[in-house]
Formats: sequence, structure tokens, C-alpha cells
Amino acid sequence: MKVSILATGNEIVDKKVEETNSKYIVEKIRSESLNIKNILAIKDDRESFYKSLKFLSEDSDIIFIIGGLGPTLDDITIESVSDFYGLELIEDRKVKEKILNYHKNKGQISEFGVKKQSKVIKSAEIFYNDFGTAPGQVIKIDNKMIIILPGPPHEFSNVFDNIYDKFDIFKNDDKIKSNLYFYGVTEMDLTKKIEYLKIKEDYGIYIIKNLGLRLDINYDEEIFKFFRNEYGSRFLGTKNLLENFFEIFINNKLTLALAESCTGGKLSDYITSKSGSSKFFKGSFITYSNELKNKILNVNLNTLNRFGAVSKECVLEMSKGLKNITNSDVCISISGIAGPTGGTKEKPVGTVYFGLIIDDEEYSFKKIFNGEREDVKEKAVYYSLWKALDLLQMTGRLSNE
Repeated sequence: MKVSILATGNEIVDKKVEETNSKYIVEKIRSESLNIKNILAIKDDRESFYKSLKFLSEDSDIIFIIGGLGPTLDDITIESVSDFYGLELIEDRKVKEKILNYHKNKGQISEFGVKKQSKVIKSAEIFYNDFGTAPGQVIKIDNKMIIILPGPPHEFSNVFDNIYDKFDIFKNDDKIKSNLYFYGVTEMDLTKKIEYLKIKEDYGIYIIKNLGLRLDINYDEEIFKFFRNEYGSRFLGTKNLLENFFEIFINNKLTLALAESCTGGKLSDYITSKSGSSKFFKGSFITYSNELKNKILNVNLNTLNRFGAVSKECVLEMSKGLKNITNSDVCISISGIAGPTGGTKEKPVGTVYFGLIIDDEEYSFKKIFNGEREDVKEKAVYYSLWKALDLLQMTGRLSNE
């Protein structure tokens, strides 16, 4: 069956907001019988909507429509779907009640907004939104399934998961594809390994920017063992890097603290982007200046003057200071030159030093990343997480792998 995704919103097309919901759908749908054919993003206007629905309706069995369910005039998803397919709209009393209750303690909402968001397709199955006002709707028409979902990611995932759990079509199949994740492995190298295995089934290799690869393939225990032997800790298994990090830290009751310089809080933000981080993450310090490295983390001024902030000596002292303050099991410090300026012959742009303390053992690493400023920062974030897991495995610190 052919699956298409239509994301709506001026902010998405104008790249003011990163569209992550379609990625969530792609990662969740693993049935071999479902094939993602199209992923489109359009602005909030009727003409674009109708053209997209016409194209997707001719080429899809299941269409996910994301966003455009708000209380304002430019939120046109429900009206556009209704008009295009000739479906009647009604006011859903339970949706209206949930909207009014939601806004009771959050301030006023216009009568127009309440009325607008209370409208649903009469023939749709409604999936209520636990974290917002706009419900999800599933419509079956002309042997197709149209699934309408709210745009805000936390609302989207809540409603999508409820729909996913309800309909067996998304997961019940004789052959279920697994998502296998790799850190720091090139597409060429992984392709060679797959050729060596002489895999005949369809598979897909997807590049995850600045991180690695995802391989979608029919699950096989022998393939899993092969990749583990070939790539060691660079083979992450069926969970992505962040999911692995959470699982290992929570299962092993480890605590974490961070000291960031060149990443400017990006690592802390990445960790706290996933629910459950409070179970192991104590906190972080963004010590961008030498002054704060000295005052907060007690990095010696002589170290900074002699070796510089971007040095092995500095990150080790940052980690030690972090350990003294937080007494965390794992302490990670990062200092580098993200660019585009600030590089030297000895320390070119992209140079990043990492300091780690696991229990009382100290480690330091140097990497030189290529790319633009944000690429360097992002690569530093991913490397620090992967390296911490790698060291935990190498040192035998883990009780539950």
C-alpha cells in the first residue's frame, strides 16, 4: 500500500520551523506492505491544498495530513479536506467541551476559535488530543484512509500513537522491517557489508545528517550479530543514539552532568528534548568564557593561559570541576572552535576537545569536524554521547547492556 504525508504551514515551507513529524511517521511505520511514496510540504492556501490532495489521492492508499487545525483563519485543513472530498462538517460536542476546559486556566479564546476547532468531518473517527485542542481524525473514503493530525510535535505524537495502536494495518505483517542505526558509518561501507551478506530483500539506507545511518531491513538475528561484530559500538541496534543513551543511563542508574563551551547548551538541549531525562540528568553549565571556566569550574588560569580553552588540559579540568560540583557518575565537558573564525594552523576550525570522567577515571579526546558552524556543534553533541556509551561498554561499567 502506498503512503503519503502532507505537512502544512507557511513556517515549514519558509524553513522557520523544522518539520519533524513526517520523520516520526517514517520511523514508526515498519510494515513491509506499506511504502512511503511522497512527503510534501505546502503553504496555508487552498490552491496548494487542492492540487496536493488531487495528486496524492491518485497515488496513495493512505494520506497523513499534518497541521492547519488551529483556531485562526489561515488554518484551513478541515475545510479543505471537506470541500475536496465533498464531506459534511459537524460540531463535535466533546471536542468543544475539551477545548473550553483546556482554555479555562490558560486565558480566553475567541468564540470563533472554539467554533472553528470544534468542527470535524461527520464520517470521521475522532481521536482526542491529550495535550492540546485539535483532535485527530481518520476518514475512510473510496478505499483510501485520510488521517488528519495536529501539527505541534508533542500533540502530533500523542494523537498519532493512538491511531497507530488502533489500526493493525500499520504493523501487522508477516515481515516487519527493523530500523537499524549506525554511528559514524559511511553509506558506501554499509552498502559493501550488505553486498557481502548477499541480502536479496528490499532494504533502505537513510543518512541521518551529522550522525550516521539508518538501515531499514527485514529483521534477522544473524544480520544483527554480523553488524555487531563488524562495527562494535558503532552499531547502535534497533534504537537510535539518544534512545540508547537513555536506556543505558536509566537501566544502570547512572547520573550525568555537562559542561559546555563551543556547543553553547546544544548537548543539554538535545538530552532534555526527550521525556525522562530527569531520571539521570543532573544539569549543565555553559561556561563559554574563560572567566566562567575559572570561576564556576575552577579551571586554573595558568592552564588557560598556557594551553588555551581549546585543549586537553582545559577540558579535563572542566570535567574535574564538574565532578566536584555535581558528583555525577558521568561528567562530560566540551570546548572547541565551531567557526567560521577563530581557527589557527595548530587548531583549525572544527577542532573540538572532549573531557570525560566516568566514576573517577579521566579521559580526553580530540576531534576535527568539517562543515559549517552548526554542523560542528551538532557533530560534537553526537560524538560526546556516543563516546560516553563506548567508554561505559569498554570499561565494563554496565550491568545491563
